[in-house]
Amino acid sequence: GVSSAVKKINIESRFAAFPNYEHPLLYAGRKVALGYPGWLWSHGYKINKKDEKLKNLMMGDVNWKKYAKELDVDYIFWGEREEREYKNSTKPWEKEAELIEAGPWGKIFKISR
Repeated sequence: GVSSAVKKINIESRFAAFPNYEHPLLYAGRKVALGYPGWLWSHGYKINKKDEKLKNLMMGDVNWKKYAKELDVDYIFWGEREEREYKNSTKPWEKEAELIEAGPWGKIFKISR
C-alpha cells in the first residue's frame, strides 16, 4: 500500500517517520529524515540533534514546522508504528497540512513550508 501511495510523490522528497530499519518507506526507496539509529550509531554518526528535532516534530511541538524545515522534510508519514512510538503527539499537521494519501497502512501529509 505504501509503495503505491508514494508513486505520485517526487522521488527526491523526504519524509518524517519513526526511524526503523524496516520502515515501509525505506522498502519503497524513499528518503527519511533519520535512518535507523542503531546502524547510524554503530558507524559513528552523531545523530543526537537530528533525533531530538525529529522527536519534537513528530510529537507536534509548537515549532514542528521549523523542525520539518531544518530536517528538510516535505511529508509526514503517520502509520501504526508512529502512532505507537509518538502516542502523546498533538498531530497539528492533521489540521495544518494537506492529507494526500491514506489507507490501512497509515496517512501521508504534505507540509507547506
